[in-house]
Amino acid sequence: MNFGITLSNRGIPIGLCSARDLLALADAVTLEPKPLQSQCPIWLATNAERLSRGQADSGGSELALRRVGAIADGWMTHSVSPGGFQRSWDFILKVGRESGRDMSAFDNVLYHRINVNADKQEALADSKKFLDLYYSADYTKARLEAWLTYGSPRECVEHIKLFKASGCRRITFRISTMGDPMAQLRRLVEDVLPYVD
Repeated sequence: MNFGITLSNRGIPIGLCSARDLLALADAVTLEPKPLQSQCPIWLATNAERLSRGQADSGGSELALRRVGAIADGWMTHSVSPGGFQRSWDFILKVGRESGRDMSAFDNVLYHRINVNADKQEALADSKKFLDLYYSADYTKARLEAWLTYGSPRECVEHIKLFKASGCRRITFRISTMGDPMAQLRRLVEDVLPYVD
């Protein structure tokens, strides 16, 4: 039974109530481990629409992004281009300010895949094989490029810098290789990340 909730109206029944209102129910249950902060930060992720449509020009639907700006303490997304990240981030900050919120400490994180390889096409082919197998899919080059930083260390540094310039504050990397993930991690830590700043 779906109670009349569809994909297009799923955020409407709850409305823009505070996630903390829902946490108030925690008084009736034991919550372990206890949060370190006196107010546990609530982050919202925006992903669903892009998963089905392969969008890279937005960090989520307008409804989802509006909800993030109005009630969340942070935002997480994936599968977005640097330009799409910036448009979404700017929109979230605008909604927050219009809602009377101080957005100066509002945070974000991008969940992003990476493959560091001197041969850019080999990096793309390796990632495609890994992601197609992992998700039982057949991803297009356009979808992979929205999902992935790949190529030589220099190419990876330049691509990550585009996300940084778009307002991205943190990136959680997912190593996407059929090869040795520890070798990829070493390349990321030694040959890419020190040169992003």
